[in-house]
Amino acid sequence: MPSFVMPETAYAKGPWDNFVKQDDFDKSKIKDRKQDAAIGDLQAENQGQKNQIDNQQKELNAQKEWNEGQQNQINNQKKELDAQKEWNEQQDGRLDTVEEVNKDQQSQIDSVRGEVGQEVADRAEADKELQDQIDDHSNRLDTVEEVNKDQQSQIDS
Repeated sequence: MPSFVMPETAYAKGPWDNFVKQDDFDKSKIKDRKQDAAIGDLQAENQGQKNQIDNQQKELNAQKEWNEGQQNQINNQKKELDAQKEWNEQQDGRLDTVEEVNKDQQSQIDSVRGEVGQEVADRAEADKELQDQIDDHSNRLDTVEEVNKDQQSQIDS
């Protein structure tokens, strides 16, 4: 029996129509290869995108960790600033007390200076009066000495 493949147009309708023609089978294989290649390309692209997403997630996690570290530093600095602010407020209170004491002491000093100044003025006045008295006594003494001298001269003569 001779074997040959009849051209497509030579088929008659019948039980042979259910079979895949060789040409169609070859086309299907080519189509399957193209689809397999396209599927492979899509899978590779999907894997590349998945890798990008994974890398971006890693970067995001690293950034999130860095941000948390920064937030911790900010929180610690805020605590330090709050403590410094409280210390400053205490120092301001102490300074106010010291300034008040200094003001009172300055008032006392000014009062004492006024008293001392008055006392010095009073003593100067008293000293002047005493000096006047001394001068008076000295003048009297001089006068008495002159009188005595005159009397001595009279006695001697």
